[in-house]
Amino acid sequence: MKTILKIIKPHYKLYAALALLVPVFLSIAVIGKILLSEVNQAYSERLEAGLSTFEVLIDQKLSVIQRELSRISDDDALKVTLALDMYAQLGHYLKEEFEGSGLDFMQIFTVSDEQKLAEVESTAGVAPTSSVCNEDYRVLVAGAGKVFLKLQFPVNREGETLAILCGGIELGSKQSMAYLRETLGADPFLIDENGGLLLHNDPQFALPLDLASKTLFSPENVSTSSFAMTDQYMVEGPDFGFGLTIQKFQVHDHAIKVLQVLVIVLLLIMSAVYFALRNYRLQQRTKKDLQKVNELASVTLSSIGDGVITTDANGWVKYMNTAAVGLTGCSIEQMQGKPWNQKIKLVETRTANHMDPVMASISLKRTMRSTVDTNLVSQKGKSAVQYIVAPIFEQQAVSGAVVILHDNSRERELRETLLEQVNTDQLTGLMNRGAFCSLVASALKNISFSDNQHAVLFLDLDRFKVVNDACGHQAGDLLLRQVGTIFNRVLRGGDSLARLGGDEFGIFLTDTTPEKVLIIAEKLLTEINNFRFIHAGKPFSIGVSIGATMMDTDSLDSESVFKQADTACFVAKEQGRNRVEMFQPDTKAKAVRPEVDWIPRIRDALRNDRMFLYVQPIRPTSGKHFRQSGIFEVLIRMLDDNMDVVLPGAFLPVADRYGLMPEIDRWVIESVFKDDVMSSITKAGVRDDTLSLISFNISSASISQPEFLTFVIDKLTEYEVCPANICFELSETTISAHLAEADYFISELSALGCRFMIDDVGVGMSSFSHFKHLKIDFLKIDSSAIKNTETDPVDRSLVKAAIDIAQAMEMMVVAEFVETEEIAKSLSRLGVDYLQGYAVGTPYPIEDFRQRILHIAA
Repeated sequence: MKTILKIIKPHYKLYAALALLVPVFLSIAVIGKILLSEVNQAYSERLEAGLSTFEVLIDQKLSVIQRELSRISDDDALKVTLALDMYAQLGHYLKEEFEGSGLDFMQIFTVSDEQKLAEVESTAGVAPTSSVCNEDYRVLVAGAGKVFLKLQFPVNREGETLAILCGGIELGSKQSMAYLRETLGADPFLIDENGGLLLHNDPQFALPLDLASKTLFSPENVSTSSFAMTDQYMVEGPDFGFGLTIQKFQVHDHAIKVLQVLVIVLLLIMSAVYFALRNYRLQQRTKKDLQKVNELASVTLSSIGDGVITTDANGWVKYMNTAAVGLTGCSIEQMQGKPWNQKIKLVETRTANHMDPVMASISLKRTMRSTVDTNLVSQKGKSAVQYIVAPIFEQQAVSGAVVILHDNSRERELRETLLEQVNTDQLTGLMNRGAFCSLVASALKNISFSDNQHAVLFLDLDRFKVVNDACGHQAGDLLLRQVGTIFNRVLRGGDSLARLGGDEFGIFLTDTTPEKVLIIAEKLLTEINNFRFIHAGKPFSIGVSIGATMMDTDSLDSESVFKQADTACFVAKEQGRNRVEMFQPDTKAKAVRPEVDWIPRIRDALRNDRMFLYVQPIRPTSGKHFRQSGIFEVLIRMLDDNMDVVLPGAFLPVADRYGLMPEIDRWVIESVFKDDVMSSITKAGVRDDTLSLISFNISSASISQPEFLTFVIDKLTEYEVCPANICFELSETTISAHLAEADYFISELSALGCRFMIDDVGVGMSSFSHFKHLKIDFLKIDSSAIKNTETDPVDRSLVKAAIDIAQAMEMMVVAEFVETEEIAKSLSRLGVDYLQGYAVGTPYPIEDFRQRILHIAA
């Protein structure tokens, strides 16, 4: 034993390996032999099953042929036809019987001279030559390069054979061969009585010479390919044999597989030893790598700009990066091991409520994000932040949280600056119309919770047009700014002043009485009367007409408040201007008297066809938008009793004030829809490049009527108008006053394909909060914001900001009042999508529009 150990010891690794590998090799050899034996056995069984199936399939096909031929040969109609020598009808008869028989061909021959009387075949054209059927003793025959199974039956009548009926099925077609291969799981072949190969998938296939004459051979007979063949099989005529070929796995293939298994086993053993030896080294290296990762993570977190704080499951601080230290003003020593909100607080800006998103994230097991403006309060002070808090999971349990603090002070400052700009009239620095409407609407909502009264004043400057025409727009703008300063000097601290547009101003007086309102209004009037505007050394005096109305719990809505103030202002102008008028129940009656004559004139014009239509083009600034030709806005005109043209500015305000606008809107829409030429245009357009949209202005009164939407939908259907070619324009004021009704009107017609444009939008962007939830396609900037974009950098910047916001909301921007080529070029550079104005195209009668469209179509 000692001698053996001395021999083994120097080479113990080699002997150990041999002791391990020898049993492995022996096991593999035994398993390989068993596998080879099982493969050969399974292979033989597969061949035997395939041969049996092949015979069954051949028998089935012969049964089909025998059944069909027997049925047809026994048919009395065929016998009578043959007996009467009605050979012309044989083809038609045979074709009818052939349908659905499952055969590939049928032939009828005379008995005496074997003359073919009729023949039918499948659409593939597989009928053999007549000589095939003449060999009545054959069941398996070859003809025309094909292999057939065929049978023939005599047609007998009263003991006399009238003809021979032959039919069969082609075995060699692609469909038959594919079916046989799929069913048998092998490639079939047939051998005739001479050992000739009749059927095989591979045209290069040939039987080995030493096997061609054998009637039966099995896998053991051949070493390269495996053949199996039945005993000679005969139905009628000479014998033929069925055969199958299957590629056989060779012994050396199995040897290779066994070798592969052995190599894999050896590799596994060697890998196990190798990894066992490496295990200790890897553990040591892992510790070093983990240390490096921690150092890298620390450096990375320290270098990013956002503050990062990690806590444990109780919300106690474990780590802070450099940015978090700078943001909070607290060192890691001050925060570590203490609750995260002991030294710092997250406070909601609007409500000043304290927030604890860390414990919320840990308890809810989900990420928490700031959804409202939030301030970080620390010993460093207050700063605007956004936060994200995500739970940290270890083995499916929350072990802490990571807090990311982003300093967004700059972004919030820019946003607040932008909000201030969008609520401000850029000419005067006062509140704009949109902000004023929102202020009054908000006050009206809260008025029911207190006994306070508020008031709204509308102020319209008198003789402002004189200054504007005589001195120019720049002087007019300067006058408006000075007037705004005068008004502000009179107002109290809580009151609000707004420029509504043009030379109109609005004032909101809080917590007041009618007496105080009149006192303040008289002060405003006195200040304006004492003011002299000096331009180029010339003094100009102006006046102001003031209409006032009270707001209390009886006020219905902001629209009614504005209408009352506007009515009072109108009465002040009608009664001599430069005075104050407080709205009273009889104020509306006073306002009616000067305008009462317009009502029958408007109704008479509608009844007697003295209303007529114009269109004005709205052109795209480039070919990239919608369609090249642009939009056409429908405008209305009226003829007075003297057949003079009355512009819409003279009668539409009266129509709006006295509820005639819905009737006018309906007349305009139906007049365009029912016109034959216009109808053909709105149905499909002349060409895609000749017409885009026909645009209609819709009044506030029409929007507030639910039946108006039904009217529009009915007319679209009645006149078969394509909704995609129709656009409706709603003013900013209409949407602000009837937001719910406008939203429903827009959503219903947008679903049909109509498009919408918001009209008279100022560069003050408080209204965008209304628009972003509506399906708006176009936004038309008010003319007051357009006219100075060429010369005034402030106006240009504000228009550009409005364009950017509109386009971010996926609206196309239309600029109106484009009077010069210079303004058009300036607006195009700013990114306006469409232009409208005299520099683009003047309004012209709709009859001319028809002719232009028809000329283009022709």
